[in-house]
Amino acid sequence: MNLLEGQTAPESTRGLFDFPEPTKRREKQQQRRRSVELTPRPASTYRASLQPVNEETIMMSRADVLAETEAKLTRRLSEPVTKRATPTSRPASARLSTGSMSSLFDRKPLFTSHLPFSSVLPHIKSHVLVSGLLRVNRRNRSNAYVFSEELNSDIYICGSRDRNRALEGDYVAVKLVEVERVLMEKHEKEEAKLARNHGQPLIRKPDEEDEKEIIFGGEDDVEQIPPKYCGTVVAILDRAQNQVFSGTLGLTRPSHKKSDGPQQERRNSMNSPPRIIWFKPTDKRVPLIAIPVEQAPPGFVENPNLFEHRLFLSSIRRWPITSLHPFGVLERELGSVKDVEVQLDAIFADNNASTDVLSLDASLTDAFKDRLDLRHVPCFTIGKDKQNALSIEQMEEMVKVGFHVADVTSLVELDSQLEKEARSRGIQMDGVLKQIPIWPDELRERVELTENKDRGAFSVIWTFTEDGKIADTWFGRTLIHSSTMLTDKNVRDILDLDSIDEEGVETDILTLYSVACMLHSNRRHGLKRPQLVFHFEQDSTKPSQVEVSDHWQVLFEEFQILANKYVAQKIASHLPDQALLVSQPPHHTRKLKELVNYLKEFGYTLDPHAFEQSIDRMTPPEVQQVVRALLLKTFSTEKYFCTGAYDISRFYHHGLDVPLYTHFASPLTRYTDALVHYQLQSALSDTTFHLDTEAVQRIAQQCNAKAKAARQILESAQHLFLSCYLDSVQQYDAVVVGIQEGAFDVIVLPLLLERRIHTIHLPLKSDTFDPNENKLHLIWQTSQQQQQQQ
Repeated sequence: MNLLEGQTAPESTRGLFDFPEPTKRREKQQQRRRSVELTPRPASTYRASLQPVNEETIMMSRADVLAETEAKLTRRLSEPVTKRATPTSRPASARLSTGSMSSLFDRKPLFTSHLPFSSVLPHIKSHVLVSGLLRVNRRNRSNAYVFSEELNSDIYICGSRDRNRALEGDYVAVKLVEVERVLMEKHEKEEAKLARNHGQPLIRKPDEEDEKEIIFGGEDDVEQIPPKYCGTVVAILDRAQNQVFSGTLGLTRPSHKKSDGPQQERRNSMNSPPRIIWFKPTDKRVPLIAIPVEQAPPGFVENPNLFEHRLFLSSIRRWPITSLHPFGVLERELGSVKDVEVQLDAIFADNNASTDVLSLDASLTDAFKDRLDLRHVPCFTIGKDKQNALSIEQMEEMVKVGFHVADVTSLVELDSQLEKEARSRGIQMDGVLKQIPIWPDELRERVELTENKDRGAFSVIWTFTEDGKIADTWFGRTLIHSSTMLTDKNVRDILDLDSIDEEGVETDILTLYSVACMLHSNRRHGLKRPQLVFHFEQDSTKPSQVEVSDHWQVLFEEFQILANKYVAQKIASHLPDQALLVSQPPHHTRKLKELVNYLKEFGYTLDPHAFEQSIDRMTPPEVQQVVRALLLKTFSTEKYFCTGAYDISRFYHHGLDVPLYTHFASPLTRYTDALVHYQLQSALSDTTFHLDTEAVQRIAQQCNAKAKAARQILESAQHLFLSCYLDSVQQYDAVVVGIQEGAFDVIVLPLLLERRIHTIHLPLKSDTFDPNENKLHLIWQTSQQQQQQQ
């Protein structure tokens, strides 16, 4: 299936392509392509066809023109300067050449021109090229990867030249190349660097990204584990709209300050102002951006040091093939880098989170018609976001349990402006102190399952037998009335047999808990990732307390998982080619094997088929916490997908050990759940769902990207506020989980903090690593020696 079939270059890539699309030619090619159906091919055929090929035999006429043009330009650049025509002597058609090609007459190309959009699509369809999202290694920007759905594998992109001006998160087209050749060229470059440095390896001072990656984390080292596929980027197919980056300004290029120094002195002596200034992004995966000096803030050129700790936002406008760095504009100033709220705004900006205030243009009418009235059934709201509720109805020898979800889709039509805005946002972004929602506050307040109010819900109701088996399942829209909101403390008190005030609640909660425990015992348990909870004083941005969330939620999560499973089965059976599901690939095999061997060295056995049981047998409890933290690093990430776009063998959710799974329970904070509500209603009413496979898969891919951004925002915000908290705390105990030359890895269990500590940052007299005994010997400086160094 080709998700780009029939499309033209999206607006977000304007200025990225080196050649424009001729409208008439593009329309003719689209007409021809519409009559051609893509026939499915087995995976073996994909792999056979996705081998390095001779482009001369496959490229269309426009690509041939491109190659011929570049060949002419190369020959022209090799001619003596006296034989070259001056820019003013060239024909008008040459002087008006689009994109960056005109600059090739003056400067040598550093990158390959992108293929035009209309040329790329046929080659993706015929499996000559593959496509996917690009991700760049945070620690080493030279390493990048594109995950290909066709190959179900990563493609390694080596160096900035092969990445060809693509950025993190871009949807790109890739040509496969020989793995051996790429690794050989990479090795030759490393050898050349050694030779330039007189045989001594270049030692890079560790930075913050190096500290975040501990044992069993990060990407595979391509030097030790060769990639399965290698490739080069030949086109940027899509890029996030309105993308901005946070960073600082500099008058000289940061990596060349020494070489720029004499030039700067000469410039100052000649009273010649600079033409550009440099924007250094906070995210090291983003290249330096050249900014016109006219956009510099007042006083910057005369006194750049005064702006050293000021954060700005910048965007990229163009990146010619002759330029090592992109050109951009300065959007606005955020403020001081020492301001916590400014840092938080920068985190949101770096992850392309829209901070525009949502408004509700249309009036809302409560849709209480055609609902099953359950207001007489005991019901309890669960969770601070008030998206879910549980109801219970006791019967002879059976019990009915209802899982109810806030019904936002009954008030928002599919493809309305409000729904499209939620779709573009994808997921609520949580920055600890600030959240960016996907729905307007007015709408949320109308549909939240607030206690003591009648509310519409989308529900799944099961009838359980005494032994916990499901005798019947019902789906549909309901009308409920929650009597109370259960908090963590409420549930803990009840489960500890301490009564609460509401009459009858205690008995109902204990019955629900009993059913949940039976469900829990009958399924394979995935590991839960614990979360930090920050407590703030009023009007303060500095946390007063930090704790790990208490997972009492077996009561809630078992019914949530059960609802997700049953809804997945329902929509997949009714919409076999359009259902939005969630899969989770198996564990990272190599990392899991290394972890098993690592634990054996300490006398612990980890059964890959029974994690929880293995961990529960380990003592003391701190060991269990450490093993869970390390085991989570071997997990693969959940991914949304459309059933018509994947082979059925890839549907499985390995974390929960279920063949079909989706997300149904959080439509107020995740757009995917809202889309599943639309699909469930289509299944229940037996109507046609108007979004086709390609549209649903594009939504799935976008939501995967948004979910990744949300994780990065939360992790960065937690790190920010944890740093503020630790600034006023003296010390915490940490567990050393790994050692190597020049560094050791620790986990601070009470704070879920994982860090690599580099010895170069410690006041040490000496540090010696013994690889045979796997020991790191540290000798600390005395207080007097530290004072002398200061």
